[in-house]
Amino acid sequence: MKKYFLYMLTFIFLIIVIKFYISDYNIFYNVGDFDINEKSIDKYMYFEVAYKDNVYNYIFKSGRKMFKKRLYDVDIEEKDGYTCLTPKIKGLDGYSICNKDGKMVTYQVAMNEDNNIKNDKDFVVYENLDEYEHVYIWKYDGFYYLNDEGYKSINIFKKDRYSNDLMVKINGKIIFPNYDDNYLFSDFVVVDMSTGDYKTITSKYKINYDSYIVGNRKSSVFLFDNKELKLYEINYKKNYVEVVGDQNKGFIKYVDGKKKDADISEYVKDKITYLSKEDMLISIDNNYLSYKVNPELKLNFFNKSIDNINVIDDSVYFIYDDMLYRYKLGKADKIAYYFEFNFNKDNTIFVYNN
Repeated sequence: MKKYFLYMLTFIFLIIVIKFYISDYNIFYNVGDFDINEKSIDKYMYFEVAYKDNVYNYIFKSGRKMFKKRLYDVDIEEKDGYTCLTPKIKGLDGYSICNKDGKMVTYQVAMNEDNNIKNDKDFVVYENLDEYEHVYIWKYDGFYYLNDEGYKSINIFKKDRYSNDLMVKINGKIIFPNYDDNYLFSDFVVVDMSTGDYKTITSKYKINYDSYIVGNRKSSVFLFDNKELKLYEINYKKNYVEVVGDQNKGFIKYVDGKKKDADISEYVKDKITYLSKEDMLISIDNNYLSYKVNPELKLNFFNKSIDNINVIDDSVYFIYDDMLYRYKLGKADKIAYYFEFNFNKDNTIFVYNN
């Protein structure tokens, strides 16, 4: 009987801990003249601050704490026609979001701060990356690899390759063909994004560049050759390439991680894909961003039009006019400058956080 009560008490205690100290929540409360919507979502804290018919929203990478109602005050600054709010939150450093005529902008944008000063030096790295950030910029024959210690040039190929459409980032790896091969290729290069080291996976096959990356599963990436009508598996852990689908043996696909039979038309006509998709916290439309929590609220985070963008977690990495930036917590910081950054507009930035 005592054991029963002990089990029951343990069970009730676990329920209380999960409900009040671990699980996500969404609460509403008031702080002075401000209506607050506070949400705990996975590893993030999200706040909406309603003030004079406008809603300002903020997000922080922070796990659930034992207390709720973490926003306890809001600073107001009126400047140049903008109303800027900075929330004060227990355990977090707040940042300013500004409003003018219903348009939400960062403080940098509101004050028209020019963060794109030209530099005549060959390559400049600013000390703004954290130790967990690894940034790769495609440079036609390899990458520039940047981290908190600086940068290095990774030269992989003997000649420039301007199209890298067969390049894919999966599980902290960048995988792509040996671009030194003309017309047909056999081998694949795998870059470890946490170190900058790379290796080559050799194969006996001749594969057309007229191919596309289909999907991935565990330690494998799948590629379909549009001309030869063959499906290849590239296993970057066990270092092999093999044909797993053709017109003789038939085709396969993966649905929700499970192997299924497939028809050739799904690859030729439908161009099916089963690449793992990250659950994106942020959506980007040019120099505006919105959070999946409330996509209707849009924030102008940079004062120029941009199109070379990579999003990971709560950060946005982008290139504008030869400068690499990272937007985070209301601020676009300069990461690196180089006069060649702006030449390649597509599939340029790859970011990994560990």
